[in-house]
Amino acid sequence: MWPIKCASMLRLLVFPAIFLSVTNGCDTSSKTVAAPVSNKVLAVSTLLATIDESEKPDTLVEDPKHAQNPPAEKQPAHIVVEMNKRGRGVAYIAKISDGVHVVHNKTIGKSYGEIDSSTLTLSPDGQRVAYCAKTGGKWFVVVDKREYGPFDDKGPPVFSPDNRHIAFEAQATNSWYLHIDDLKSTPQVSFFNKPAFSADSKTVLRFENTDDEKKFRLVFSSLTFGSPQTIPLQSINVSMDNGNTKIAAIDRPGDKYQVKLIEFSQPQNIHEGTVYDAVRNLVFSEDGNHIAYVAQKGTSSYLILDGKEVAIPTGIYPWPPVIRPDYKGAGIIVVGKKGASMHQAFFDDGIRTPQNYKECADLVYSKDGKNHAYVAIRNERFVIVTNGVEGPMFDRVISPQFSPDGKFLIYRARQDGKRFVVVADATGKIVKQHPGYERVFDTTFTEDGKSVAYGVKDGNQLWWKVEKM
Repeated sequence: MWPIKCASMLRLLVFPAIFLSVTNGCDTSSKTVAAPVSNKVLAVSTLLATIDESEKPDTLVEDPKHAQNPPAEKQPAHIVVEMNKRGRGVAYIAKISDGVHVVHNKTIGKSYGEIDSSTLTLSPDGQRVAYCAKTGGKWFVVVDKREYGPFDDKGPPVFSPDNRHIAFEAQATNSWYLHIDDLKSTPQVSFFNKPAFSADSKTVLRFENTDDEKKFRLVFSSLTFGSPQTIPLQSINVSMDNGNTKIAAIDRPGDKYQVKLIEFSQPQNIHEGTVYDAVRNLVFSEDGNHIAYVAQKGTSSYLILDGKEVAIPTGIYPWPPVIRPDYKGAGIIVVGKKGASMHQAFFDDGIRTPQNYKECADLVYSKDGKNHAYVAIRNERFVIVTNGVEGPMFDRVISPQFSPDGKFLIYRARQDGKRFVVVADATGKIVKQHPGYERVFDTTFTEDGKSVAYGVKDGNQLWWKVEKM
């Protein structure tokens, strides 16, 4: 194998009725680009949108006989909202009369019979939107209010990292095509994943099925489909690093498995890993220069990090391993006969999981690798375990994050119907609990690392909140 130097829990809803989802629109064509928007996290609390009274979903009445435990169909309807992770844009889907429309950065889009929320896509800068909508029995891919179609079926649209280009798959007359802006590819059998842009937005990768159900291919090309380079595979398990520079494919030579590492800039240079009986749970490090996965030889399981392997406890591995930011090792959640626990491979810091839990998830390390935390479930309550020490219990906790300097741990919690952000110190002791809201979205940090930033839904208002830690 190699040290990689050469060369990431909601929705799949369709909205024919009362549900509302994220999306947005503007009046420009796919080639028109708005003025540049800062790439920095918005550092001041800002009201991003106000949901109109006419856009609120119909609230379903609970059955009084089962007021404490209403059937699923009696649950109140709700709006699904998407926020740019830097606070630079917001979108939602609203039901108006007999139709559904998208509202993006206060701009109202066209009304449709259905909007597929799983296809909702905001551009990286939050200023553009794309989604799939249905009318007259046909699908359309809507990009900044411009319609592409009609199509018989569709895949989710993807914006390029520079916000300038759009790519999506669509089916017409029994064939599938990849569309890049105003161009489309030659007809294909189908695709098994949404297309991907390279970090410099100059190359597109499409994932093609073939007539042979056991053969697949990766096709790299320019935005005009020029200079294509094809890589055949025997498996559809493909991952990409956060920076859109590398692709890792779990291929299947014969009845075995191996990881193949491919660089966007030089797809013809393929780095092949060791062959195993099984390979799963592949993940890149945050910087994209390291890779880890779980492999199996016979009945034994191993954690592989940059080609090095070490045996891990027998069990089920529900989540990919997490590579330490100092690259000395990796942690992984193992579910065994006695329950779920965290296991550290290659590097032993002496910290032990206090007990086995019903479930564990969301393992995270501080940047220096000295602290770690994860979510655990005990007695049907949720808790953050930090360096082996349990914090307070909540109805639900998710997504722990260490601050850039490693001094604070941030996570989202729910208690008695309210959702809020919790700030703890590096030992897990709560320092501050921020105000509660109807909904709280992903957390991040301002550029100076001194404040936590996140979106909230507060009644009919959608806010970007910035709070000192």
